[in-house]
Amino acid sequence: HPPGGSPYPPPAGGPYPPAPPPPPPGHLDSTIGFMGRLGGIIPLGKGYAGNPGGGVALDVGFWWEKGHLGVEPRVGVRFDAVPNNSAKYTEVPLDVGAFFLVTRGDVVPYLGGGVGARYFSERKVEKLTVGAVLPATSELTYDDAAWGVGLYARLGLMLKASSHGHTKTKICFIADYNVAFVTVNGFKNPTSVVLAASVIF
Repeated sequence: HPPGGSPYPPPAGGPYPPAPPPPPPGHLDSTIGFMGRLGGIIPLGKGYAGNPGGGVALDVGFWWEKGHLGVEPRVGVRFDAVPNNSAKYTEVPLDVGAFFLVTRGDVVPYLGGGVGARYFSERKVEKLTVGAVLPATSELTYDDAAWGVGLYARLGLMLKASSHGHTKTKICFIADYNVAFVTVNGFKNPTSVVLAASVIF
């Protein structure tokens, strides 16, 4: 052997360890991350305290993804944001959704839906005036709350922002159609649309 050299031959393939083998065909890594969402709610009909106007929608949860499947357990809150002392509403969804990711890559449209529990409460204040000559005005307050089952359907667009191992930061834009199967103050099955943006990291 050459002076100063090793008496042993180099390992097969050169002095560096071989690269790990590629994943088997059909193998897809899974990702999981924390999810935070901010958006707005648009009540439809009179089921949200007579529909005083739009409100705020907040969600937190987790996002798990593998292949073309995404799963999102979440808890959230929706409440009115229009200054109106005569009508207030609050909705709390606690559910899980499953989604089909149409493509794989940096821009991913997806669709699906979810089911779970809904807590719904509202307050309505009505003014009652009696008397023609000397009218007297009083206020009637209607408070009601109920638990029920909720469903939603979603269209979304996911944008990949960065990647760190198995956790990928993503930005999502969603549109949900939501139905809560409850009866509050005589109105059944309040429905709404939620438009929001979320971050998964």
